[in-house]
Amino acid sequence: MTSELSPDKLKFTIDENKIGHESTDKITPLKSIIGQDRAVKALKFGLNIENGGFNIFVSGHTGTGRMTGVKDFVEELAKTKPAPSDWCYVNNFKNSYEPKTIELPPGKGIVFKEEMINFINSIRSSLPKTFGSKDYSEKKDTIVASIEKQKDKLLSELNEKAEKQGFTIKSTQIGLFILPAINGKPLDEKQFMTMDDKKKKEIKKKKAKVNKDLNKTMNEIRDLDRQISVETKKLNQQVAHYTIDKFVSDINDKFNDISEIIKVTPIVKTKYRPGYSYTFILETIQSFPKYISAGGQYPRAECSLPLL
Repeated sequence: MTSELSPDKLKFTIDENKIGHESTDKITPLKSIIGQDRAVKALKFGLNIENGGFNIFVSGHTGTGRMTGVKDFVEELAKTKPAPSDWCYVNNFKNSYEPKTIELPPGKGIVFKEEMINFINSIRSSLPKTFGSKDYSEKKDTIVASIEKQKDKLLSELNEKAEKQGFTIKSTQIGLFILPAINGKPLDEKQFMTMDDKKKKEIKKKKAKVNKDLNKTMNEIRDLDRQISVETKKLNQQVAHYTIDKFVSDINDKFNDISEIIKVTPIVKTKYRPGYSYTFILETIQSFPKYISAGGQYPRAECSLPLL
């Protein structure tokens, strides 16, 4: 049965004499969850289970302080526990969908991240300078000049063979052509047509042999062109090794007591094996020289290294 309330019953009053304090400054704030003994016991029990696969579900009305209460409770409990490890995700260059994890001592995660950022910034600054140096250009020019000399020798030998058979080799933008010649001067089509059939047949027969020599020489020249690419790539890797090694050594020195970084991190090159990222740098390094020679900066996207 319902009844109408009088105004004096709509206000809740507290007898000040029952409080026992003149000011709240003298009252110690409560740090525990009030009136939830079963909930507190459940939290203690659940949070002290160290095995995986267990969860704690907290229910209650909105605005009753569930989040604040549980957070404060967990923070107080955490103060009595050992500091947890730092966990870092690093890129997996073999499978970017499955990043690698590194467990580090407390506080070392942010240090490791900062070192990786410094590492990348350092090589981004140093590598363009190295590949734009006079020393690098001279070494590269030496490689190219040596192989070009071999190509010139092959073409000279081909010309000598062709001349002995009565031909000359003409070089154009679209390739090399074999032309019959008299006293070293190429015959034009009109001169060739005035010859008798026997002479024409003889010239065609000799041309077939020279053409065979030409094809062989061109294959050797293509091999030498590929050799320029291989030797240049090898030089680039040697130069990159020299430039990057000192930064890698710095990282190794700073984290030499953390086996997880020495063995797992895809950045640090160790005595055991190069990291995937280190190999990635050396492969991507081919883009540096061409952008340096063009007077521009290397593309960040092409040479960026996702780390953490």
